[in-house]
This record gives sequence, structure tokens and C-alpha cells, in this order.
Amino acid sequence: MSFSAHYLFAVLLTILSLPTSLWAQSAPKETTKSARGSISGRVTIKEKGVFGVVVALRKFETGNNERIPRATTDQDGFYRLTNIAPGSYEVSPSAPAFVSADLGLQRGKTVLLNEDENVENINFKLTRGGVITGRVTDADGHPVIQQQVYIYRAEDFRPQEPLQVYTVGGAPTDDRGIYRVFGLMPGRYKVAAGRSEATLSGVVGPGRSSYMQVFYPDASDPIKATVIEVGEGTEAANIDITLGRTLQTFTVTGRVVDGEKNLPAANIRLAFRRS
Repeated sequence: MSFSAHYLFAVLLTILSLPTSLWAQSAPKETTKSARGSISGRVTIKEKGVFGVVVALRKFETGNNERIPRATTDQDGFYRLTNIAPGSYEVSPSAPAFVSADLGLQRGKTVLLNEDENVENINFKLTRGGVITGRVTDADGHPVIQQQVYIYRAEDFRPQEPLQVYTVGGAPTDDRGIYRVFGLMPGRYKVAAGRSEATLSGVVGPGRSSYMQVFYPDASDPIKATVIEVGEGTEAANIDITLGRTLQTFTVTGRVVDGEKNLPAANIRLAFRRS
């Protein structure tokens, strides 16, 4: 091939590639904008900043897989969460033995963060929570091991009002039958161990015994149970419960089959209750 032919081929190649090069230069570039929002505040106990408390976010939107940032308070109790995307969050300090110093308020606070917004003064005033501790034994005086103890608000039990009552805390007994529930808000509580009629159905682990529910000190009726007063940083000790004889339990087995395909149905959760 002659020199002129080489030259002509190079010119044609340059002309053909020009539209592509020009389009590439003029095409808009997609950029990913990084989140620049922040939430800051202070964690205090009796007006003094607390060092080393982890403050975390929980995003309310479901199906969210992004990494939620955390921060740790400095020597003066200040924290700052950065690089947060817009959204609705719950901000809460992680201090299990402490509760909100403002009675009636939850530990976490809800924050609605806009794009690139800096929300300040999300502060938390904490106080040491109360403790309830005691021992659970059976009818023969032996310690009941790994028996769940439940803490209820006393005011949630009302005569002639069969409402669903939820626990506000609890802990299992250890190998001595001793339990210890900490981080309780100051207030009035009732304590129980065992299983109530409402929750009698369920799974009992191998080697575990099941007992009818008893409220401290020896009441089957929660209305007649003794009320435990818990104050800020106080401990109610010797809240001992004696359970009765173990309940007779049974095992139910079977097979779940797809009615249309006549094939085994996997991952089906079963429940039953007393009639």
C-alpha cells in the first residue's frame, strides 16, 4: 500500500470516530451524590457528659440494607453522626443499665432528616435504672434453672378488664435459680415466673420443666400479687418466688402437606392453644 493510501485510510478512520468522541464528550455524566446529613447532640447523667456511650440510628423504612452509622460520645458527652441519607430515624444511646431521666419518655428520639441537613441538640438525659432480683425455687425448695422471670407494670392489671398485658422486662434464672433484671424505669411492678393460661401452649426445650405461672410472692391471680416499688438506682432484693409442681405436658407431631400437589410443605409455622 502506498503512502497516500495509508494517509487516506487514517483520515477516514478519524472522520468516522468523530461523532462517537463528540457524543462521549457531550453526554451527561452520572454522578452519585454522597449523603452529607448529620445528627448531633449530647448524652448526660446529672448534667455531666458521659464518655464512651454508643449512639445508634435505626431507619424506619423497611427493606433498607444500607449501613447505618454509629457514633461514640467524647469526654464531654458529645456525639455526631455523619454521612446520613435523608429519611426518618430513631436515635438512641446504648446504655442498658440506664434509662431516660424524663419519666414517661422513651429512650430513643425520632428525627426526620432532609437532604444535607444538620440536626443538632438531639440530647439524652440518662439516670441509672432500678433493679429487681430474687430466686426461683420449685415445690421442694430446689432452684429452678433457666426459668424466665417476667416484669409487668402494676397498673396494667385491672380488675374485670381482661386486657392483654405485656412485659416491660425479664431475665432467666441462673444455675442457682437467681435472676436479676436491671435498667428498669422508676415505678411500681409485679413479678412472675412460670407460664400463664394465655401462654401455656408453646415449645418447652428438652429437659425443661413447665410450671404454672406464680406472681410474687405466691399468688396465681395478678390482682393479688404484691407490688414492688423501684426507684432511681435502687435495688429490690429477695423477690423470691416458689413455683408449684411441674405441669404435665404432651408432644404433638404430624405432617403438613400441600393439598393441591400432595407434596410436603416446608417452613410452615404451627401454633395451638387450649380450648
